Amino acid sequence: MKTSPRGLAFITQWEGKAAWNPQKQLYFPYRDPVGYWTIGVGHLVKPGEDFAEGITDERVTQLLASDVLKCENAIDDKVKVALEQNQFDALVSWSFNVGVGALWSSTLLMRLNLGKYEEVPGMLLAWCRAGGKQNQGLLNRRKAEGKLWSTPYPAEPTEFPKAAPLLDLTEVARDADDAARADTPLTWEKGKPVA
Repeated sequence: MKTSPRGLAFITQWEGKAAWNPQKQLYFPYRDPVGYWTIGVGHLVKPGEDFAEGITDERVTQLLASDVLKCENAIDDKVKVALEQNQFDALVSWSFNVGVGALWSSTLLMRLNLGKYEEVPGMLLAWCRAGGKQNQGLLNRRKAEGKLWSTPYPAEPTEFPKAAPLLDLTEVARDADDAARADTPLTWEKGKPVA
């Protein structure tokens, strides 16, 4: 599966796009709440990556796509039960935040693969610690992910409403021509000429 646009917006909302420099029109690295160097939408700066000169919004989007892809692949590989799009997006958000290694070794994954869908929102709440301490921001995010998990997206319309029948212009032109030949004034009723 792929993360939906709603899922990407959800992740961006919770991660934020931090350290924007309006004069330079670039994003710069910053330290996250635990002290890790981060840039853009929650991208952890890895050894060998150098963002000291800043990055554009386009590069932020590329890093987000790359980071999300790792989460998608891990979920596709490790989750053995069917997921709805909202559930997939919730798992991507969670694994994006805590890391795919947490997914692989989690009780949450084991219970989910047993078909215990209803346990997932509660199990997400166990993942709200940063630096060994409970973090209110993470708790709020886990609650939001639990709500996302439990709330299916509205269905996209599969049928479009039927349009009003098109006015037959050939018939209108013929009626107007007949009226002109009869030299009678033309009146209109319900979109059609009446002689």
